[in-house]
Amino acid sequence: SRFFERFVEDLGEKLCLGPSFHERTNLLLNAYRIKWVCIMLNEFADVGRRRRLFSGGAAGWERRCREQIVKAERGLSRLSGSEL
Repeated sequence: SRFFERFVEDLGEKLCLGPSFHERTNLLLNAYRIKWVCIMLNEFADVGRRRRLFSGGAAGWERRCREQIVKAERGLSRLSGSEL
């Protein structure tokens, strides 16, 4: 977003981080996006399912899984630049 771009630009200038700071930030941002997509998909791992069942969330588990798939797809589309 434009706010992120502005933040990175201002931070790089104020801290004298050099011209490659913006590029490094974008690379790391994509890595963090991938990490968050994996976190969203934890619902499908045994440990995530068991945690949800233990906490009493069994009734909405399938709905929650569908929601997490949509969120993960949205996150992946941001990586490829083709946001849904």
